[in-house]
Amino acid sequence: MRRFIASIAGCLLLFPVAAQIPRNAAGHFEYTHSITLPEGQEKGLTERARSFFKLPFLVHWSRVDSIARPSGLLLQASGTIEVRVYHRMKRRVIPVALQVELITEGNHYRYVIHQLEARRQKPGAYFPLELKPETLSDGLYDKLVERTHRYLVLVIGYMRRELEGETGMAGR
Repeated sequence: MRRFIASIAGCLLLFPVAAQIPRNAAGHFEYTHSITLPEGQEKGLTERARSFFKLPFLVHWSRVDSIARPSGLLLQASGTIEVRVYHRMKRRVIPVALQVELITEGNHYRYVIHQLEARRQKPGAYFPLELKPETLSDGLYDKLVERTHRYLVLVIGYMRRELEGETGMAGR
């Protein structure tokens, strides 16, 4: 019985697993979520949102625009994450550019992470992450998508902790 379970587990490890990056209606990768905070936590939400973008260690922000609205705040940012991929005994660091929109209104906020683009070997040559280039091997592409998904889940978790006033670094 143990051999049977071990052989099934081994077979599952041999097949590539597709990362579960959500897609929008147009088929592009996009993370989006709306969150309503409990009463009393909305105080300082806009300041916590602004301070999240002042932390460069998760995402290297190249541009952050803050637009005041009557009901709250709209933050639009461009940044890059460095995704570490191990493929064929080599470690590669692949920059992935992204766009983030964060909207705060009262005790409610909404975030959208979209326009994921990975950089090719040539500086400045990006490709949309949802479209695999022919020159990229299937294994490397699958690992890049999976690692990007893992990294962005970590960034989203940290952002949610910051905005909900939990044990974050921005308020310190």
